[in-house]
Amino acid sequence: MGFHSRLRRLLRMQKVSTTDLVRFITESNAIESICREPTEGELETHLWLLEREQLEAEDIRSIVWYIAGGAPMRTKRGMDVEVGSHFPIPGSSMVLVGLMEILAQANSEHGDPYLVHHAYETLHPFMDGNGRSGRAIWLWMMLKREIYVPEYLFLRNWYYQSLEFNQR
Repeated sequence: MGFHSRLRRLLRMQKVSTTDLVRFITESNAIESICREPTEGELETHLWLLEREQLEAEDIRSIVWYIAGGAPMRTKRGMDVEVGSHFPIPGSSMVLVGLMEILAQANSEHGDPYLVHHAYETLHPFMDGNGRSGRAIWLWMMLKREIYVPEYLFLRNWYYQSLEFNQR
């Protein structure tokens, strides 16, 4: 089955239009100061991820490999990053353990997209591409839970989820 027919099938099943997916990727890229329309490869990569029944660490490595030019997971000593004033755990095998725990929550029917996204960004498992891959995981969760509202893409949904979480 070709890319466009797979995209149409998935988007029809998920009640999301091609335009919505393009808008989502465009917004996700713009957050990272990548101001252009998504490439067909970016669409294909997101589609591939959205087709997954469950998310595994290798799935996330694959999407990061494409969207962030092969950025490695921070599984070795010295692979440390600083994100503003946040210092994620140092590079080590614990990064993979943390990612697997986060994905277990993402795969759980009780996993909260906001909390999973927050945990993923806090862990910052890769040297690059964490924002875009984290938002792709968030979208996957929203679609699996059938709570994705096409008119409101990532920033608006995430903002309201964070307000709801802070009211708990």
